[in-house]
Amino acid sequence: KQGQGVVNHNYCRIPDNDPNGPWCYTTDPDRTWDYCGVPKCKWNVECYTELGQDYRGSRSKTVGGSYNCNDWFSNFPHPHSYDNSYNEEHYGVGHHRFCRNPTPSSDTRPWCYTTYFFKRWAYCDVPKCEFGSLEYFERKHSPKGSN
Repeated sequence: KQGQGVVNHNYCRIPDNDPNGPWCYTTDPDRTWDYCGVPKCKWNVECYTELGQDYRGSRSKTVGGSYNCNDWFSNFPHPHSYDNSYNEEHYGVGHHRFCRNPTPSSDTRPWCYTTYFFKRWAYCDVPKCEFGSLEYFERKHSPKGSN
């Protein structure tokens, strides 16, 4: 269908919102279509990838648990300019205390402003995702005919 990514090709897609995941037509005369077996990412994993700009977990303490994170929309005790709709939409800052990285151009991991007057900000106690295993993915459905 036009507009759903299903045009003149046979890539895996979900044009019918199938809860079992992407599928495609096959060249097997005994099987018209089949699931592709693409693993689904587990969202809200308590680790970050790349520079942490997409981290949306709920950690709210700095490294070592030394400091509590402050609400991103609070300017006390540390005034800042991250409390805006752009950072909310693109980096997940908001009316919460969760670690985020709204500055991936200069920071390498999630961080937060602290509630402690003498410590403006600190990196958070969020581990980097290790993709050596598949624990960050879940397979909802196997392709037909596979074990």
